[in-house]
Amino acid sequence: MNDTEESLFGPDWDTERAGRLCPAGVEIRADSSERASGVPELLAELGASVVNGPLAAGDYLVCGRTLVERKTVADFTQSLYAGRLFDQIKRMKDSSEEVLLVIEGGKWYFSQVRPKAVRMAFLSVLVSWKVPVVFTKDCAGTAALLVELGEKALRCKKIFYTNRLFHRNRAKSLCSIEDSRMRLLSEIPGVGPKLAVKLMERFQTVRALAEASEGDISSVYGVGKQKAAKILWTLREQVTLYKSAG
Repeated sequence: MNDTEESLFGPDWDTERAGRLCPAGVEIRADSSERASGVPELLAELGASVVNGPLAAGDYLVCGRTLVERKTVADFTQSLYAGRLFDQIKRMKDSSEEVLLVIEGGKWYFSQVRPKAVRMAFLSVLVSWKVPVVFTKDCAGTAALLVELGEKALRCKKIFYTNRLFHRNRAKSLCSIEDSRMRLLSEIPGVGPKLAVKLMERFQTVRALAEASEGDISSVYGVGKQKAAKILWTLREQVTLYKSAG
């Protein structure tokens, strides 16, 4: 088979960053085999915290979230020819829910496999394995892409914790409102905490209780007509005092 050459232009990630350093907190684990690629060193220059060591699958783990396999165009065709490509993809999918295949380089040389076989391999990766494929120009572009992934992971993490804090504070606020209702009812002579719970289970809010009739309130077990009249008088008196103060 004759060698043929095709060009593939991917996004120039390093140019888009223009030397901008990433924020603190971007940690990228690099497989030991990647040291010779120069990418880990470039990651450190961009401000990422780089941890070198063996990975069970993939070449980079970004912020403990995204598992990335980096292949030069030569690596891709060789792994396809040797039958290793889809085994590597499978191990990545088994290791992480969020995976990415990065193809590095702009020139494709086909000697061992035909161009159609490469295109079909891309389709299998994208459609059958549902793994995104991103192209970079060189190792600098790959490093910039990994840092962008790290920054995205930090933003998602910040949103997650912000939402969780909001819901936690909202829950605390609701609990505080509930406690206030219970204290208000418990302070009415003859009610107490247990009866206060029963009243709130029945009427849900203090306002609904104050607008109920004596008959409705007295139907709650343990209340009676006399106590129902006392509850209504107390609640409506407090509402009158509140409006006068306003």
